[in-house]
Amino acid sequence: QEGLSLGLDEATALEQPQSSVLTVAMRKAVRDWRADWVLPLDADEFIATSDGGTVREAIGSLPRNQVVKIPWRTYVPLPSDDPQELNVLRRITHQRSAEPRRFCKVLVPACIAAMRGIVLGFGSHGLSGRTVFRRKELPSFETNRLVMAHFPVRSESQIMAKAIMGHLARLARPDRPHNDNYHLKEIYDCFRREHP
Repeated sequence: QEGLSLGLDEATALEQPQSSVLTVAMRKAVRDWRADWVLPLDADEFIATSDGGTVREAIGSLPRNQVVKIPWRTYVPLPSDDPQELNVLRRITHQRSAEPRRFCKVLVPACIAAMRGIVLGFGSHGLSGRTVFRRKELPSFETNRLVMAHFPVRSESQIMAKAIMGHLARLARPDRPHNDNYHLKEIYDCFRREHP
């Protein structure tokens, strides 16, 4: 309806195989849509620049043969935010003064996205390739011209749904790493104890 060229694929697996689904989507973007770059975004993430330029200019200045990491900038809701404002980018304008952990999202150039054996990590925080015995994260560099505006909490009901669904999806994955999405379990436990 907005005139954008969109393709829609649906993943119905209960255990949320995000890494494999997004890896397939990344390859499809390069193969079928001739993408120059692939940026796997979550619905609560928005790409922005840190220097006032445009995103297109910032990406255009990057080397096209290296994986780029874009640092997160987390925005947090406050009680003073206007609940009538539906646009989250206008409603939630306060950000953390410092990120407790340094998270980044990968921006992948087409030449690397098309390579065999390349896999996006869970959450698209890294990109790895297969060595003889195991997977190894590919070399990358962190850009200071781009930021990933992250809005993980938009309302109490939204974070409750995210925690419940995410924790149950986490439990459905028997091969999950021990601390994978630990934060969803912590939030799930708070809601289970009826903490607001």
